[in-house]
Amino acid sequence: MRNLKTCLNEATLMPYDIVTNIKTCGEVGFEGIEIWFNKLQDFLKRGGKIDELVNLLSTYNLKVAGCCGAVGGFMFLDPVEFSKKLVEIEENLKILHKLECEMVVVCPDVPPPRFTLKRAIEVAGETLKVVASICEKYNIKIGLEPLGMHPFVPDIRTALKILGVASHEYVGLTLDTFHMYKSSVPIDDIRKLSPKQIAIVHINDCEDLPKEKLTDANRLFPGEGVIPLTEFLKAFKDIGYQGFLSVEIFREEYWKLDPLTIARKSKDSLEKVLEKVK
Repeated sequence: MRNLKTCLNEATLMPYDIVTNIKTCGEVGFEGIEIWFNKLQDFLKRGGKIDELVNLLSTYNLKVAGCCGAVGGFMFLDPVEFSKKLVEIEENLKILHKLECEMVVVCPDVPPPRFTLKRAIEVAGETLKVVASICEKYNIKIGLEPLGMHPFVPDIRTALKILGVASHEYVGLTLDTFHMYKSSVPIDDIRKLSPKQIAIVHINDCEDLPKEKLTDANRLFPGEGVIPLTEFLKAFKDIGYQGFLSVEIFREEYWKLDPLTIARKSKDSLEKVLEKVK
């Protein structure tokens, strides 16, 4: 599956700053980095310049495959708050555009208790369409992420209903192997997708625990747990997905290691999984 591009999500290197993480990803040989917006903000607040990051990314021939935390929290706001949020979102997108960021991850909000599921899907889709129209100006795609056992969007099927309402080419899916495993997503649900519907894929493994007890802290390096990664990746291959596979792990045990050790282990484990996919 060498048509897929390797990537590391900054969550996997959470204790470290964005400059360290870019250098580390580049030195290990990843093709992309998925940044966290708060790390970018911290860099800028300390007096760092966007051009410094642009030059650093260029030095390592590294792409900003995506960004977490720059866009979100807008689905069920009242009109006044929604307008304010759009201003904030556009300012964030302006910064990301300078880094040639390809997409932003959007996690679903929880609808008000008074909303029916149908109404929640409609409102989420309508607001997503408005945000997507802003993203289009900066050539940045949205990846709505189904979150395993989320009260509103736990799986691909619900997410697709929202995408159907949004009906915008700049809205796709962020698919995470941990969340897909936790919500028992059938492999065939992936095979029903078009590769254009997928903005990015987060890849990780997890411990052998009852699914309802799994949390982000139970994530593992790819190939070291119970998630059927080979089957998932074969499904992505079958539909012709050729985007980024971003290793995203939230594990304090790993965070105690130095960044190069974490990144090398992430890259090596990902490559070993990819070798099994024919």
